[in-house]
Amino acid sequence: MRIVLSEGTYRQVADRFVCRDLDRIRVKGKLQPVTIYELVDVAENRQRYEPLLQGFGNAMAAYREQNWDEAVMQFGTLLGSYPEDGPTQVFLQRALDFRERAPEAGWDGVHVMKSK
Repeated sequence: MRIVLSEGTYRQVADRFVCRDLDRIRVKGKLQPVTIYELVDVAENRQRYEPLLQGFGNAMAAYREQNWDEAVMQFGTLLGSYPEDGPTQVFLQRALDFRERAPEAGWDGVHVMKSK
C-alpha cells in the first residue's frame, strides 16, 4: 500500500519519515500545481532507501529537463534493481511516451489530473 502526501503534510512529517518527491500535479478545477510525496518509511531506515531515492531523483531530473533518452535509461536501470517500484514504472512509461510524442511547447513538468 502506498501513502501519498500533500505538500503541507510532507512539511509536517519530513523530519520523522523518509519521503520521496513523486510528482507535480494540477488537479482538475485547480490552477496551481502541487507537489505530492510518497511516504516510504520511518526516518531511522533512510539509509536503506538512499539508492532508490538517489536513482529516482536523478531520473526525475532528466525527465523534468525533457531529456527523454536519459530519463528512459535511468528509469530502466532503476527498474533493474527495483522491479516492483510503481512510480518508476509510471515515469518510465511517461518518458517513453514523451520520447515518441513530445509534450506541448511550454510544458512545465506538471502532470494534469483528469479527475479528483
